[in-house]
Amino acid sequence: MLNNLRIRSLIYAVLGAAQVAVFASASVVDPGVYVIRNVAFPNKVLDENKAHATGGWVLNGGANQKWLLIPLPDYGTIFTIQNCASKRYLHNSGQSVTTVPTSGTPYWSISDLEEAVKEFFVVSMDNPVNRGLTMTGGTSITAEEESGDTNQRWRFQNVGNSCPP
Repeated sequence: MLNNLRIRSLIYAVLGAAQVAVFASASVVDPGVYVIRNVAFPNKVLDENKAHATGGWVLNGGANQKWLLIPLPDYGTIFTIQNCASKRYLHNSGQSVTTVPTSGTPYWSISDLEEAVKEFFVVSMDNPVNRGLTMTGGTSITAEEESGDTNQRWRFQNVGNSCPP
């Protein structure tokens, strides 16, 4: 079953009560391990290679293509997204980048984009210009100005409760 989500906001840095209160609501996705597919390129999945999240890989079942969503206690829409193979976290400093690095421990707010459509996208909050996690050409993940295009929308397919050993 595919859980379609909108990763609405990247909350980067230490979370204070005032910052998080805006996003507090019931969880839209269960904690667990997911394969993350791009809507524009549905046969391609988010993959980690050498400390960068990359796209354009056909699903092969590897741990580097599986991402653990861990909720922040008491905030149903705030998650970390951790790669199962490397244990690094998906993050984006909000800058225009050619690949999205994985490291640190950033937090993502996940919520429905459109109830009827069930398609979602990623937006950075730590930059005055919203940048969306974007798959370009079906091969790489970049941070670009939010456009709402399907290459900035993502589907989450649950593949388990914990990362493989």
